[in-house]
Amino acid sequence: FMGTCTSVPGSPTAKSAAIDAQLNRDFEVDKIARKLLLLGAGESGKSTIFKQLVTLHGEGFNKDAYLAIRPVVYSNLLSSMSMLIEQVRAHRLQFAQESREAVEVLDRVDAGVTEVNSDLGNAVALLWKDPAILQVWELRSKFQIPDTAAYFFERIPEIQKDDYIPSYEDLLRVRVRSTGINETEFKIDRHRFTLIDVGGQRNERKNGSIVFKTSQQSFSLLPSVNTTKFASRITAQTA
Repeated sequence: FMGTCTSVPGSPTAKSAAIDAQLNRDFEVDKIARKLLLLGAGESGKSTIFKQLVTLHGEGFNKDAYLAIRPVVYSNLLSSMSMLIEQVRAHRLQFAQESREAVEVLDRVDAGVTEVNSDLGNAVALLWKDPAILQVWELRSKFQIPDTAAYFFERIPEIQKDDYIPSYEDLLRVRVRSTGINETEFKIDRHRFTLIDVGGQRNERKNGSIVFKTSQQSFSLLPSVNTTKFASRITAQTA
């Protein structure tokens, strides 16, 4: 006979209905969220803004996240000094006599080194005072080196400790190449935002195009949000 069809719990029909219901809920939530897409060339500061907003308005970073960037800090430190050594040689400058052993220490460093011990740390600290290194540092606009290199050179006494744990400032300043698409959500004054960070390297830029094209209808300026006030609040809280 004819009657009303109902879904049996656990049946494929019921599972399909549950999935559809969840997709509809997700769609409604997604419509409310304002999407912020960060685009720009490599080292333009996108990831720094991303990390600041995660800290100020998102879930922040746990201890594991800080420990995870420790090898990256070491890599940034050593690669930056190696770049400066190369520039000294390229400009045919001379290292001070007391710095030459430190140069040899850096020259012997394997590219895959994952920590900075006292020997490496002392070598970097000594070279950071060398006149030839300081001279090419003043010419850094003519070659590619992270602007944060000087910050980490000054942090050598802390970084070379066995129990070194990166600080929040280290987390912000460390140079980590963004790859793929990273997202996080946060709320400000009852408004929900989805922040999307896209890698800025040339081979990553297609991701930004994909995100923009697929989300083009979702990006809009929210009239009720005072963008000047929003920017001022971020600046004040990070100062």
